[in-house]
Amino acid sequence: MASKQYNKINELLERARIEGDWGNVSQYAQALPNEQSTLRFVSLAECMLEQTLTSRENGRYSYDSLHLAKDYLNKALAHQDKTNQSYKEAILLQAKMFYVQGKFQECLDTLSQVDLDLEEGVSEF
Repeated sequence: MASKQYNKINELLERARIEGDWGNVSQYAQALPNEQSTLRFVSLAECMLEQTLTSRENGRYSYDSLHLAKDYLNKALAHQDKTNQSYKEAILLQAKMFYVQGKFQECLDTLSQVDLDLEEGVSEF
């Protein structure tokens, strides 16, 4: 039963992430079981970062929101196997956060930590 419930929550979470429905992302992430804490933290970090990007005021981003996103990312990265997809997502979100903050070298350094297959998904012209 718990596995079915997890699968349903995970499906709803993924759909909300794809659609950019950040209110539901937060809700579904909070409903994940403790065994899925990494996915919860990655999803919450993405939610905070995307909400911050869409609600900036006077050309500036909310320090508190970025700080909270960073905290979630640090929690996700602390419990990860580097080959795990959630780890890669956390690294990419961390790089995006550095980019938004204007920390371009840190962004590049962060991206170098993950094996990105840039050929995957590229079609022939």
